[in-house]
Amino acid sequence: MYQMLIHSDSIEEGTALRDRLVSLLPVEITQCQDLEDIQTYMVKKPLQLILFQEQRLIREHLQCIKTIRQLGYGNGILLSTQEIEVSEDIQSLVQRHRLNFIHHPAKDKNLVGLVKKLLIMRSLPQQRYKRYLTREKAQLETYLSGKAWSTNLYNLSEGGAYCEFESKPQLETGDLVRLKIHLDNVEKQHSINAKVVWTAKKGHINGAPAVGMMFVKSSEIYQHLMEKM
Repeated sequence: MYQMLIHSDSIEEGTALRDRLVSLLPVEITQCQDLEDIQTYMVKKPLQLILFQEQRLIREHLQCIKTIRQLGYGNGILLSTQEIEVSEDIQSLVQRHRLNFIHHPAKDKNLVGLVKKLLIMRSLPQQRYKRYLTREKAQLETYLSGKAWSTNLYNLSEGGAYCEFESKPQLETGDLVRLKIHLDNVEKQHSINAKVVWTAKKGHINGAPAVGMMFVKSSEIYQHLMEKM
């Protein structure tokens, strides 16, 4: 059974598309309207395809696509859209983020055929980084303010991490942080530099405030701090 996610700006159109695909293909489909939810579902289950069904492709959609690629998602992305309102060169976007476009509204057989091809093709690596489910105590500390919060680390890869907090931390997308992981089994603490790439009011593990991070090099931290001086 394939796993797929549909983000649509119309609940009715998204539901109709989901029902049509489920009736024709061996696929389980999650439907969402909030762009931030896409990153949460990525962590929750392995997705073979993410489909954006939008009247207009805007900057927020593009930023979401960039983020999920940075977080390690390597499978198919299909954009079903009528208008494109982004300043970047479309051909460059297609090559850089490995995107597939189809005009909206598309003929039913064409859309279903393309979805089937992308689900079965599997020519892209499933993930850039292998993910590990874990449950470790950790501390998150911002570089600029020095504020720190205790957190629970639930998902870890070579490229990033996912944490949930007891209360909402004062963190925003783009903040540079130091993640300190307490490894109880070896009685050690490991520190990693990271950048916040998304936040959510309710995480998928305990429904608590959550943060997704991408690991960064020390040189990026240094350059950012120098720019702030």
